[in-house]
Amino acid sequence: MFAPSQKGPETFELDGVQVVTSRLDFEVMSSGFTFSGLREFRRQLEWADIVHYHFPWPFADMLHFASDVKIPSVVTYHADIMRQKYLMVLYAPLMYRFLNNVDCIVATSPNYVDSSQYLRPRVAATKMVPLGITEESYPEVDEETLENVRRKFGENFFLFVGVLRYYKGLDVLLDAAITGGFKIVIAGRGPESLRLNKKYQLDDFPEIQFAGYVSEKEKMALYTLCTAVVLPAFNRAEAFGVTLLEGAMMSKALISANPESGSSYVNIDGHTGLVAEPDSVESLKMAMQRFVDDPALAVALGHNARKRYEEKFKGSDMVQGYMDIYTELVPERT
Repeated sequence: MFAPSQKGPETFELDGVQVVTSRLDFEVMSSGFTFSGLREFRRQLEWADIVHYHFPWPFADMLHFASDVKIPSVVTYHADIMRQKYLMVLYAPLMYRFLNNVDCIVATSPNYVDSSQYLRPRVAATKMVPLGITEESYPEVDEETLENVRRKFGENFFLFVGVLRYYKGLDVLLDAAITGGFKIVIAGRGPESLRLNKKYQLDDFPEIQFAGYVSEKEKMALYTLCTAVVLPAFNRAEAFGVTLLEGAMMSKALISANPESGSSYVNIDGHTGLVAEPDSVESLKMAMQRFVDDPALAVALGHNARKRYEEKFKGSDMVQGYMDIYTELVPERT
């Protein structure tokens, strides 16, 4: 695996995978550039059978053509570029050339393919491999951690887990919680933290608790104690929502708010949870209130969410999906 790093260059092993990093030279709109790593990337291509990119990362498009890649290439398409509209005018020709040049595009949900103006014209070259998580990689919740988290946050709350970014829909969640009187716990930190605290003066609302950074054990305890997992993001920058997978794995009902993204592939409205209307405080309040009024419904949908996780989103299924693609591209080296 090759990646830019502020610490680079260095090489180390992570879970049996050799990771090679190069110095991060600079960033433009959250996209890292490592011109010093161009030589290293070409060196890694000498032994590789396949090169696998992750999109969006515009510098990877540049690396692909600057290195004249001849081996089979795969790109996992995580999300459309949404915020950098003016830079897209400059970047679009390179992006289109890159997507048309790779051998295989992998999308993480059919919902995103159907709603993406960039993927729809390339559906013939696109395969589907949903994101997956492995239950064994998560820690078991011991009684001591569970009791500590219960004392601090209580139970039967709505849980948000993730980095606090602009596209997560946190304003909608907080408006719904304040006007509906719901207990919520927000686990995670991010660039929106200060703005949200300043806007809402959250000290005046004790039912809203910001957990900040939590350990993996604490996170799993929060999943155990919550009523449902809420991901109110309605922006296409949130293309899937791993927190929904984690909630489903923990047999929790789900609430999401983006019918065009992968979140509504994980969360089936009325089956694994509820899908609120995008950017609607009232719709989100109605969804949350249904679980408050009918706890048995939340339990039943949580059981369905667990079944769907087992059927669609296990880590082993994701690995097999990529192995099938690699085998198709390089059959003689399998």
